[in-house]
Amino acid sequence: FPSHDTGPQPSLQENSEDLLTLAVINDGEAITLKDQPRLFEPFYTTETKGTGLGLYVSRELCLQNQANLAFESSEIGTIFSIQLKRKR
Repeated sequence: FPSHDTGPQPSLQENSEDLLTLAVINDGEAITLKDQPRLFEPFYTTETKGTGLGLYVSRELCLQNQANLAFESSEIGTIFSIQLKRKR
């Protein structure tokens, strides 16, 4: 994880001729192990003013477009990535 003071940093990688990965890297607090299994559930939030729909809707949009939304979290940050097939 690179260190950033400017907030989340997006990156785009070509994994192969047919696969792209869009990753957003955040060096903020890690997602707790307790919260990780429920991250994509509708209405699940750890925020007092959150709706719990953001990650749920994001994942649903990805699935409807044959893409995959995943995350990795550790003590030094979290990466959310969307893998999608490139249309030719």
